Amino acid sequence: MARPTDIDTYISALSAMETDETLFNPYRQVCPIHDKGDAPRIRRENLATLLHVHAQRNTRTLMVFEAPSYAGARRTGAPFVNEGMFREIEHILGVHTEFEKATKTPSQSALTTRIVWNTLAVLGPVPLILETVPFHPHEPTNPMSNRKPTLHEILIFGNHLERIIEIFDIDQIIAVGRTAERGLRNLGIECKHVRHPAQGGVRIFRQGLEYHLRKDERPVVRE
Repeated sequence: MARPTDIDTYISALSAMETDETLFNPYRQVCPIHDKGDAPRIRRENLATLLHVHAQRNTRTLMVFEAPSYAGARRTGAPFVNEGMFREIEHILGVHTEFEKATKTPSQSALTTRIVWNTLAVLGPVPLILETVPFHPHEPTNPMSNRKPTLHEILIFGNHLERIIEIFDIDQIIAVGRTAERGLRNLGIECKHVRHPAQGGVRIFRQGLEYHLRKDERPVVRE
């Protein structure tokens, strides 16, 4: 089981990382438009809440998406957790410590986030969700945009995934989308792949996820 001290050390390391101007570190930086003054502290605590509940559940499966979005971990600190779904996600995970809002502007949500959590809610034990990079990649002139992380960024910050795999003794890794899969392969991390639910991929995403998450329920065929 993951140790609380290892989780806390992991989060402290994230908050100490410096990034360039097109990569926002939500555990260190304050957005002058949307954030409360103590937003980085709140986001670190939200991430701790998420990781500690997975430690208590002895989660051994990791799902990896491409990168945090402007509506997701950039605002909340918790990967693939949007403010508009705080209470629903708490219920799905069985979280007793509520996520806290780190922003002063209206809550945001995203359709992809809702699709993913609604799918996980009916599939049984929820995997830990992270992204290939822990920070929000955006266009140089638009902090509220989303862009794909570069291979250089994935290689620089990929050690955060390796550390989580070690802390939680992960034994199954599922990459969601080809960008996440390529990023993991370039890091030397073996993974399975499911289609990303965006752009009409919901049905195939759900089928692929069910196949991997319910593998132990499939009947054994003996010759």
